[in-house]
Amino acid sequence: MAGRGAWNNKGLGGTLKRNAEGVTSPGPYYLLAAGDSKRVGSAARDALKAGTVPTLDDLAVNYGVKAIQKLLNLAGASPALVVDGVFGAGTEKAVKAYQEKNGLKVDGSVGPNTMKQLLLPHIKKMGGTADLSGQPRWTVVYGFLANEGAFDPGAVGYYDESDLGLAQINGRAHPDLSVEKRFDPIFAIQFNIDYLTNALSYLNNNLRDSVLSYNLGIGGVQKWIKAGRPRYWNPATLQSSTTANTAGGFRDTKAYIDDILNEYKEL
Repeated sequence: MAGRGAWNNKGLGGTLKRNAEGVTSPGPYYLLAAGDSKRVGSAARDALKAGTVPTLDDLAVNYGVKAIQKLLNLAGASPALVVDGVFGAGTEKAVKAYQEKNGLKVDGSVGPNTMKQLLLPHIKKMGGTADLSGQPRWTVVYGFLANEGAFDPGAVGYYDESDLGLAQINGRAHPDLSVEKRFDPIFAIQFNIDYLTNALSYLNNNLRDSVLSYNLGIGGVQKWIKAGRPRYWNPATLQSSTTANTAGGFRDTKAYIDDILNEYKEL
C-alpha cells in the first residue's frame, strides 16, 4: 500500500517498475538497463549537470538507486560503490554478490525481496526489541515500510506526489526535510521510529491508534476516536460507514492497522 492513502492492493502506491529511463508499472524493480538504453538513474544526473530541473519520476529513480548503493555499501560491498544514483555494471555486480551471499535469486534486479534483506538488519537494530503490546518495536517499523513504500526506495505517492521514499514522508507536512532526506533509506527507518514514539505519547500508548495515525495524523485519529473508532472512516468529512466504500473516501481502518502489525509474520 505504498503511498499514503493507498488502502487497497499492496504495492499500488508509488511503486514503479524502473528497467529503463521510462517509467512503467507495476512493481518496484531496479536493474541494469538493457541494450542501448541510458543507464537507470542517469536522466536526473544528466539534467542537473545541464542545469535543468529533472522530472520527479527521473529524480525518484536516481534517489532509489542511490538508496540501493548506500545500503550495499553498508552491507560491505567491495569495492565500495560510488553513490551516484546511476545503476551501472559495478552496481549490478555488487547486487549479484549480495544476492548470492544471502541466498537470494541472483538476477541483478533489486526488487522487494532484495530490498527487504538489505533493510532488515537496520530495521531490527534501529527499531529495537522494546515491547509494544506484545510485539517488538522493529516489527511495527517493518510493517510501516512494507505498507507505505512497499520497499521501493524511490516510491512516489500514488495519490499524493508529495509522499516520497520508503516511509512516504509528506513534503507539505515536513517542509524542513529535503527531497534527498525523504528518499534516504536509513532516515526513513528513523523517521518511522520517531513518529511512532511521538504518536504513542499523544495517544495513551495505544499501539493500534498510533499505527493508524501514520495515515490519518494524530489529530485525525483523535477525531476518529471521538467518533467511536468506526472501521470505515472518511477523514475528510469525518463520517463513518457500516460497509466498505473506498469510492466515497471511506477507509478500512482495521485492515490498515492489521496489515502493518502483521506484516513481519511473513518473514
